[in-house]
Amino acid sequence: MLVGEIMEISVKLDSSNPVGEQPNKDAIQGTNLIRESFPVRFLRQTYALTKKNFIVQLRSRSSTAAQLLVGPLFLLMLLLTEVALSSNADNNSFTSQQLRRKVTEVGDFQRCLPHAESSCVDFLYTVNNGNALDESIAADIVSRLETYFGTPTVTSQSFVNASEIDSFLLAQPNVSKIALIFNSPSTWNVSRVDYTLQANFTVTCAELQFLKCDDPFEAYAIPMQLALDSVLVDLYSIDALSGTPRIQADFADFPHPNFPNELDALADFGTIFLYVAITFNFVIQLSNMAYEKE
Repeated sequence: MLVGEIMEISVKLDSSNPVGEQPNKDAIQGTNLIRESFPVRFLRQTYALTKKNFIVQLRSRSSTAAQLLVGPLFLLMLLLTEVALSSNADNNSFTSQQLRRKVTEVGDFQRCLPHAESSCVDFLYTVNNGNALDESIAADIVSRLETYFGTPTVTSQSFVNASEIDSFLLAQPNVSKIALIFNSPSTWNVSRVDYTLQANFTVTCAELQFLKCDDPFEAYAIPMQLALDSVLVDLYSIDALSGTPRIQADFADFPHPNFPNELDALADFGTIFLYVAITFNFVIQLSNMAYEKE
């Protein structure tokens, strides 16, 4: 019964009894008062409430559809996450079973591509603990590197020391991928060469931050090291060489068994997904109750 609703009680008086007299006890005792048992009352009230809720849900079709679909939607998202993780582990050569070595050929040095900045530099270089002679030797090595790489011509930028390179990279982290630090090149000879190859080993992905990712070792570090070693062999070789030699190297992973994927999306995130789905339905039901009371 709603608040404010007036309950009207109709009493039929026996005309044979004058007004003000007590009603006939025999008439009252002859009236049949039906008292329902608890199971019958429970079933009747349950049926009435179920019917009312069914009508209310039919009127609010959007909220009803949301309550029915949110659970399967979250379960589908959880299943797709599990399938994606399993597929990634199966296609990853580092985790999938490898019974035979898989040789990866080192390709050409990848030129830089501007990302956030308007321009980029293929590699940076400096002389550590050097003088004018060291800087001259370093400039000659860089010139030979440019000739070695051919077209398109690589771009380079020189710095005073390694600390200046670090400061430059911290201020502009996406300008270059490789830095060469020549340690006192005037002391180098046929039996001793000392340099440091500094690289950005952060993986860069072309799509969705995890698809079509490059390997910094394969794309930048190893090709640059092979090119630099080839130039140094030509520079410090005792025998006269016809043209700059080219050092070619490949690398391969050890044979290894299958490494199972330790991340189980169903076990690790299943309870969270179910909790969110239940909470979502709970909020919708509270909104329906508030709307019904209004």
